[in-house]
Amino acid sequence: RACTGTKERGTIDGFNNTVLERLPKSMHLIIVESVLMAVAFLAMMMMLLLCGAAYRPTEEIDLRSIGWGNIFQLPFKHMRDYRLRLLLPFFIYSGFEILFVCTGFTLSYGVCSLGLESMGTVLMAYGVAAGLGSLLSLGQLRAPRCACLYAGAALHLVLIVALYAWAPTPRDLSQRYFVYTVAVLWGLGSGLNKTGLSILLGMLYEDKDRQDFIFTLYHWWQAVAIFITYLWT
Repeated sequence: RACTGTKERGTIDGFNNTVLERLPKSMHLIIVESVLMAVAFLAMMMMLLLCGAAYRPTEEIDLRSIGWGNIFQLPFKHMRDYRLRLLLPFFIYSGFEILFVCTGFTLSYGVCSLGLESMGTVLMAYGVAAGLGSLLSLGQLRAPRCACLYAGAALHLVLIVALYAWAPTPRDLSQRYFVYTVAVLWGLGSGLNKTGLSILLGMLYEDKDRQDFIFTLYHWWQAVAIFITYLWT
């Protein structure tokens, strides 16, 4: 019987007994949520320390003169630019691939073949590799602007074909090398895609007074893709 990857064979008997028999303690959940909030707070402090010197009071928008309605319309007015419309598929795919690796791949391939206890380590491997992929994107300073995007897209295409052709068997630990290899390579592709796309947006709109609207549009389309995928599934 294969996992619910490329060859769906129904449910796996007794697969989630550990989840039903023993739930995590409330204190453990509090610790995890506290760590999450602490990391988010540290991220905000890093942004203030690193980007505070680049702030210029003249760039601040006067909401009373512009109005809230126009403020929300400003990001979408940039869609008139044909360059953003050409990058729109990358924005949408950025949301799709995050949801796929965190749900589809991790559950249907990683958890099914290695067990539920491996879910955290698979996601950790993906996250560390994504960070390394972001560092590799610095090579775009000496390479063509679209090199990182092409490299990340090609890497993900090869992995999608490989996952489509492979159906893991439940609780087969011999497959752990392949699962972690796919997680690491997918993370590298994600880092190349996202960082390369951010660098490209910064280069294309370096002459703009404010670039935050461009990145707002990028993350908005990414969130829309995730939302649509959740509704579809």
